[in-house]
Amino acid sequence: MSHYTPNAHRLNRLMKTDPRRALLIAIEIMHRAKREDIPDGDADDPFQELLRQRADAVIDAVERVARESYIVRRAIWRMRRRRDNFDAAIAQRLLAARGETTDFSDDHSPDPEPRTLPKLDEEIIHAWFEHERHFWAFDEVDELTKSQPENAWSVILQLLAHKEAEDHERLRTALSGVRLSDV
Repeated sequence: MSHYTPNAHRLNRLMKTDPRRALLIAIEIMHRAKREDIPDGDADDPFQELLRQRADAVIDAVERVARESYIVRRAIWRMRRRRDNFDAAIAQRLLAARGETTDFSDDHSPDPEPRTLPKLDEEIIHAWFEHERHFWAFDEVDELTKSQPENAWSVILQLLAHKEAEDHERLRTALSGVRLSDV
C-alpha cells in the first residue's frame, strides 16, 4: 500500500490545482471499479470529494457526463444526505443531472467503456486501485499497534523479513499464515 500511496494521493492534489483533470480521473475510477472489483461506494469517493471541494469548477462537465453515465448519476444520488453542503444552485443542478437514477434503477444500462487517459493519469488510476485494494492492511496494523503494540511489533518484523520478496504474490504467500486475530 505504501508503494502506491504517493501516486494515489496525486488525485487529491489535482482536485485543488486542476479540477477538470481530476474529474476525468475520478470518472474513470468509477467506470472501471466493477472490473477492478472495488465497491461502488468506495469508487465514488474521489468524485464526491471533488464535488465537495470544487463543484463550481466541474458542474458543467458533470452534467454532460451524467447524461451518458448511470454510474455518475448513481454517485450523485449517493450524495443525497450531503446535499446541504452545496449552495442551492449547485445542489439543484446535481439533482437535475441525477434525474430519476438511484442505486435501484438503470440496472439494464450498459457499463461505460473505459477511456484511455494520458500515461500519468493512468498511473494515478492504477495506484488508486492498488491503494484501495490494500487499505485494509493499514487499518488492521494501525488498530493492532493501538490495541496490542507488542503483537504489532511481531507482525512488523515479519513484514520486514519478507520485504525483499520478488513480487506481490510471494509476499502474499509469505504472509498468508499471519492472521492478526491469531497474533
